[in-house]
Amino acid sequence: MATTMWRSPVCFSNIFRVVTRQKLPNRRFSVGAIQTQEDEVHYPPIKPKYPPGNWSEFGREYAWQMYNWEQEILEIPSVQGRIDFIKDLQKSHFNKLYNREEQFAWFFNGKSFEPRLLTYQYDKTKTLPVEGLPSVYDKVDVTSDLELITPIAKELILRECENIQRRSLLANPIGHGKERISKLLIKSLILKILSIVSCSHPHLLTAEFSEDVFQQAYWDRYSDTGLLPNSDQPKKKVMKYQGECKTSFQLRTVQPLPEFVGRDSDSCLGQDYPKSPYNPAVLGQIKEKCTPHFLPGVNIGSPCEFGYLSVETVDSFLLDNAIEQYKSCPDIIPDLWKGFALSSCFLSTVAQAHYQGFNTYHDMTYPLTSQTIVTDGRKFVFSAYQLNTLHLWRSDDSNPLCNLFWYKDMELFDGIKDGELVGFNDEVLKTLLKFVLLGTPDRGYHLKPTISITEPTQTIENYVPVEEVIERVYYDVDQFRAEDRDTQENGSE
Repeated sequence: MATTMWRSPVCFSNIFRVVTRQKLPNRRFSVGAIQTQEDEVHYPPIKPKYPPGNWSEFGREYAWQMYNWEQEILEIPSVQGRIDFIKDLQKSHFNKLYNREEQFAWFFNGKSFEPRLLTYQYDKTKTLPVEGLPSVYDKVDVTSDLELITPIAKELILRECENIQRRSLLANPIGHGKERISKLLIKSLILKILSIVSCSHPHLLTAEFSEDVFQQAYWDRYSDTGLLPNSDQPKKKVMKYQGECKTSFQLRTVQPLPEFVGRDSDSCLGQDYPKSPYNPAVLGQIKEKCTPHFLPGVNIGSPCEFGYLSVETVDSFLLDNAIEQYKSCPDIIPDLWKGFALSSCFLSTVAQAHYQGFNTYHDMTYPLTSQTIVTDGRKFVFSAYQLNTLHLWRSDDSNPLCNLFWYKDMELFDGIKDGELVGFNDEVLKTLLKFVLLGTPDRGYHLKPTISITEPTQTIENYVPVEEVIERVYYDVDQFRAEDRDTQENGSE
């Protein structure tokens, strides 16, 4: 018996409906409407693997995190707000993303007497040393000022050296150490020069001169040595540094020093600066828990916020001990002097860059320069520095910019004999005058291009307590009453 297949009415109705629709004349319009609707659909853009720029050596997550932090910082309109943001990142973001050890930073001592650290200092600041001074000093004419100041400087040096000798013979009864004596000599010399030349140089009339100035700076430095654990993760190769330096004297101006060389010149790009292949712990460096601090020697809002000239007086006691300890390696002592100058210049310019709105995440758009003199009263190391980049956490491939450090050492005189200076070097005084008279020309562009809110300037009124004085007015009738009262009292007696 043949069986017939039973078909569901629902399926039959569906098939019949499809066939009917295909025969309807308006089918083409419905297809066109569907096609038009599909063309108007907008899908979200596909996020690229890396943000704009060169991030090839970093992981995707780390690259986007750094890029997002830069965008967040650019939305902060004030300098203090950006510095606070960096401090918050150190406390919160890094603690969440990385291990707890990331709360610490390597301490960068600006006046370290430890030997063989100069290459390490060049590497961690990404600095290329250049012997000599920039060509910009050749254009500074100091002929007339040199003729006027030379006899005054000689007389001043003779008087101070006689005082030093007298104090030594009297066993230094007033308690001045060798560093204090050298500071008195240098301070007297610089103040005398400023008092003579400032009237004819406008940038010195508005400058500020301070003593014992504290400087601080914080930065991240990329290390490609592979000495850290998890070397396959580039973010683990970024080391943190907190540097400190106490400058003996500092001269600050309203405008910054001129650029020594072009930031896009060959001397700043792709240079083979000295590199240290050692972990900081191997070189005896210490790691401390810290909060990022930025201090160029002045508070935010000061009109003279640019470091014009720093003078470092060497602690002669420590220097004498170092000379005695390293007498078998005499090349160590000159490296110590260069390290003092390099540290002072670098910390000062990094802090100044942060006061202009730049930082580790948002790099500089123009270079900053500084001058530093390291001296013990007789030997002078003149140095000039140009900070070109704060993106020190990038590799050399993605950021070929490096910072530049010029230096030149000379001796002012050999000694004193029969009340006369022996071997006085006019070139030292001439170079000192060039450092003071270099000037601060207008650079022609906005120094705070991404800052829209300026912190108020702190004036002396903020620090002087105001005493309220109530004025009392006396009238003639009060005087008459007082005289009448005195008369009655005298009569009663």
